[in-house]
Amino acid sequence: KTAHGVDSTEAAALARSRKPEGLPPARRMRKPAEFRVAQQRGWRSASTYFVVFSYLRDQPEARLGITVSRRVGSAVVRNRVKRVVREVFRRQCRLLGPRDIVVIARAGAGECGQG
Repeated sequence: KTAHGVDSTEAAALARSRKPEGLPPARRMRKPAEFRVAQQRGWRSASTYFVVFSYLRDQPEARLGITVSRRVGSAVVRNRVKRVVREVFRRQCRLLGPRDIVVIARAGAGECGQG
């Protein structure tokens, strides 16, 4: 038994039975050319910590591309920013329609929301 009162085989079975809630590959932008199209042809909105580009496209689902440079912080901080952005997108993607979204994190994005 673990500290939480569940034995390891039971915990492993629970972990396998959970439906993964990640962002599927079809919803991710990977190629630099895809990022460029969204940045050059889409609309831009900026805040203190993020720049967001949105480009309407003819495919049925929204896709996300994330750029987080070393200016944002250490690898741990950069990965956390990406996880949070992906989760927000995953929860809201049905409302976005068929578009490519590129999110660029600015310096300080790793500290926002920590109080």
